[in-house]
This record gives sequence, C-alpha cells and structure tokens, in this order.
Amino acid sequence: MKMNWQDSALVTELTKQGNRWLLAGAFDRFSLMSVWPQLKALPTGSDITLDLQKLGRVDSAGLAGLVQLRIKAEQQQVALNFENVPQQLCHMAHLFNVDVLLALPRQNTSEVENS
Repeated sequence: MKMNWQDSALVTELTKQGNRWLLAGAFDRFSLMSVWPQLKALPTGSDITLDLQKLGRVDSAGLAGLVQLRIKAEQQQVALNFENVPQQLCHMAHLFNVDVLLALPRQNTSEVENS
C-alpha cells in the first residue's frame, strides 16, 4: 500500500491560534515537504510558540525538520518554543541527542530518562 501525505489520517496542518502556531497530524517523510514552506515562512521579529499537542506520527525526518526550524530561528535571533511535546518525540529527540538543541520542556525529557 502506497502511503500518501494527503490521506485523511495523515494530513498535516499548520494553523495560527493567536500568537501561537499549532502543528497537527503526521510529521514524517511523507508529510514534511507539504508543510515545510509554511514552517519556513513563520514570522520573524518576534518569538514563536509551536504547539505540538495534536501532532501524530513523527519519524526522523520530522525530527530533522524541527532541528532545521530551530537553527533557522536562532539565525534570525527569534526564540522558538515548543509546547505540548508528545512523549514519542521527546524520546526520539533524546535517542538522537538533540533534545537539548531543541530545548524541549524539562518534564518531558526527565520522564524519558526515567523510562
């Protein structure tokens, strides 16, 4: 079965809610390129909060996308904060040793260390 990023279960969306952005759906090798132009175009000049609460499946490509987004934000001297980070993503970031680079919330990374 061929996987399609447009499959209703896999649709990835980036929406603005006030001064926060919500990333929802799968964030993997199939969906990353569909949402990447929007992520790269996030506003500069002010801090950004990216809420990951409704994020579904994440693979190493999705994790790499978040790392690239963090690097882009630092280059533009913009604070990028991640909120409601799924445990799966925290665990993967810890395994790839990028949890500190992504500045993930402490309570999530400490739970990974204890498991």
